[in-house]
Amino acid sequence: MKRILSYGLVAALLLGAAVACAAEAPPDKAAMKKAAKAPPKGEPTATPGAPGDSLFRAWGQRPERNFITISGEVIDIFCYLDRGFTGEVHRWCALSCIKGGMPMGLLDLDGNIWLICMDHGYAMDRHLSTYEKPYRDCENWSAQMVQVSGYLIERKGMKGIEIRSAKLLEQLQGPEEAPVVEEPAESGGP
Repeated sequence: MKRILSYGLVAALLLGAAVACAAEAPPDKAAMKKAAKAPPKGEPTATPGAPGDSLFRAWGQRPERNFITISGEVIDIFCYLDRGFTGEVHRWCALSCIKGGMPMGLLDLDGNIWLICMDHGYAMDRHLSTYEKPYRDCENWSAQMVQVSGYLIERKGMKGIEIRSAKLLEQLQGPEEAPVVEEPAESGGP
């Protein structure tokens, strides 16, 4: 008998709640439209000059960006920060980590770490630009010295470069000149 009374009481409470919800005034449609246009609090918004603002501008219009060129070693940022690994002895690990999705960076000659970023437009839509190659080249050049050029991106002390070109430093210097070997002069003959 107690069970029946308990079930009846629960059913009455649920029915009362349903009736109360149905009796509320319909939502204000104008307020709903306004809320739909405004981003929720805490959501990112694109402000002029901020990364991502190009999505709301005509393609290529970002005159406030600085084009830079830097040189250094391509590193796997995780292994460098966690263990300090660099150089040729770490090449295989860096290649594996970067191809596996770990962030790639550039350790410049002054010891600064730069985050290497692919072209943002290309990352958003693979049909927008053709700047994938320099980023892919850097993935394959782990633990090697390179020179990269692109747009400086910086926020709260972190620096990155949205690369447009990349070259191995060996390619920039050209082939080493062969040492000049002097042939011995022939001894006086008849």
